[in-house]
Amino acid sequence: MPACYRPIRARSYRIAALNSFSFPRAACAVLITLGIASCRDPRAEANIAEAMVQVGTEISALRQDYAVLQNQVDSLRGVVARQDSIITRLAAVANMPLPTR
Repeated sequence: MPACYRPIRARSYRIAALNSFSFPRAACAVLITLGIASCRDPRAEANIAEAMVQVGTEISALRQDYAVLQNQVDSLRGVVARQDSIITRLAAVANMPLPTR
């Protein structure tokens, strides 16, 4: 074998040996980093859960308020329709023309 190929082969063995020893270390470091990063603070989790419950409560209260307002609007529509029919009857009795809308 020519001499020019020997350093390449020797160097490739060293790179392969270096990679085989550093890969477990790198994998271990990555796993430890992921393990630490994935741990969450229990107090933060409890605060998030409490905030979600409060948001749900507020949404429920808003829905109830909306239902009350919708009921009031429907009631006012009935009152306006009743007053409109009374005004129409009074105008008919008095022989007064009503302006067209």
